[in-house]
Amino acid sequence: RIQILFEDYLVIMSMNEGYLVVGIVISIIVGVSFSFFKVYNKSPFVKDIFFLSAGLTIFFFCFGYSAFHVIGSAIVFYLLMWCIGISGVSCCTVLLGCLSYLLYGYITTSGVSYTITWTLIHCQVLLKICGYFFELYDAKVRYPQSFLTYMAYCCFPCSCLVGPSHSFKDYEAVIYSTKPPNALPFARRRFTLALVYIGVFYGVGQVWSTKTLLSHEFLGLSFPLKVVFWTMWSKWLITKYCGVWMVAETAASFTGLGADASGAFESLRNMDIYKFETSVTIQDELSSFNIKVHQWVKTNIYKRCRFLGNPVLSRIIALLFLYLWHGFYFGFFNLFLIEALGIETERILFKHINADILYRYIPRYVCYPAFYLLKNACVGYGLCGFALRTFERCHIFYKSVYYCFHWIMPVIILLDVMVGKLGARRRSSGEMEKED
Repeated sequence: RIQILFEDYLVIMSMNEGYLVVGIVISIIVGVSFSFFKVYNKSPFVKDIFFLSAGLTIFFFCFGYSAFHVIGSAIVFYLLMWCIGISGVSCCTVLLGCLSYLLYGYITTSGVSYTITWTLIHCQVLLKICGYFFELYDAKVRYPQSFLTYMAYCCFPCSCLVGPSHSFKDYEAVIYSTKPPNALPFARRRFTLALVYIGVFYGVGQVWSTKTLLSHEFLGLSFPLKVVFWTMWSKWLITKYCGVWMVAETAASFTGLGADASGAFESLRNMDIYKFETSVTIQDELSSFNIKVHQWVKTNIYKRCRFLGNPVLSRIIALLFLYLWHGFYFGFFNLFLIEALGIETERILFKHINADILYRYIPRYVCYPAFYLLKNACVGYGLCGFALRTFERCHIFYKSVYYCFHWIMPVIILLDVMVGKLGARRRSSGEMEKED
C-alpha cells in the first residue's frame, strides 16, 4: 500500500500537480498573513511589494524559469500601453496578442495526457491584462498606473493560479483600503465546503480515473448503465474544480478582495453551490459554475461585439474565445458544443411544454428528479469529452454510447425549425384565404 501511494505521489509531482497544491497552500498563507500581520494598515506601495513578492514566489516555485513566459508577456503589454496608448485598436491588439501567445504555449506543451504548465497561470494573467486595458478604455480606473501596481495586480498571489478572476478596480480597493477585512465567516464556510468536495474527489479517485471511461468494464455495460455511470462519474470529476475554486476564494477573502460595503464577499464567489447542485436546467447550472470567467467573457467579449448587430454571432465569438482560452483539445470544443446545443434544446422544449399543464398530470416530485437527472446526464456527457480531451479517446467513449446527445439535440432543433416554417406557411395561406 505504501509503494502504491509513493507511485501516486511521483505521478502527481511529474504532472506538476504537487507543486500546484503547494502553490495554493502558499496563497492561503499569504491571505492569512495579510490579515494577521495587519498589512492592510500599510501604504499601497508596501502592499504592492507584498503581493508582487508572494506572486512571483508562487510562479517560480510552481513553474521555474517557465514563469518568465507570463512575466515577460505582462511587461511587453505594459510597454505597449505606453507606446500606442489606450484605444479600441490597442485593446484588440492586446487581446489577440495575449491569446496568440497562450495558443503558442498550448501548441508547444500539450500532449495526450494533461500536464500542468505555465499556460495555467497565463490563462489568469491574460484575463487580468486584457481586463485592465478594457477598464482603462472605459475610464473605470485611473490612467496611467505605476509599473509596480500593474505587476502586483497581474501576480496577485490569491488568484494567480486558479482564480477567481477580478478586475483592477477590485485590486485598487484592496491596496487603498485600511479596514481589516471581516473574512472569517465567509472563509470558514467556503473552506469547509472546499474540504468536503476535495475529500470526495480524492476519496472516489482511489477507484475512478479518466481511464475508467475507456476500460473494458465500462465499455461492456448496457446503455442505461453507461448513462448512469457517466452521470455519476462527471459529478465526481467536477468536485475537483469546485473544491479548488473555493480554496482560492478563501485565500482571496482574507485580503479583502471582493468585499462590498456591508463586508460580504458575494462578488468574490466563483461558484453558487446551492444553485449548482439543485438546478434542473443546463442554463442555470452554467450560470452557477465558473461565474467570474463567464462574467468576464460576457462583459469583454460578448457585449463588445454588439456592433455586429447579431447576438447569435456575438455568442459564437464568445464561445470560440472560451474554447481557445481552454486549449486546442477536441474535448474542450465538444463540451462547449454540447452545452450550446443543450441550452437551445431546453429553450425549444420549454417553449412547447406548458409547465402548468404538465404539473397537473405529473406531480412535481416526479418531474423535478426527472429533469435533474436528464440535465446531469447531458452536462456529464459533455464533461466526459472534456476529461478525455483528444479525439481518439473521445471517439472510443462516444461510439460506445452511440453519440446519442450529438444527434438527438440537433434533431430536436431541426424539427423546431421545420415546425416553425410549416406554421408560418399555414398562417400566411390562411390570411390569403381570408382576403379572398
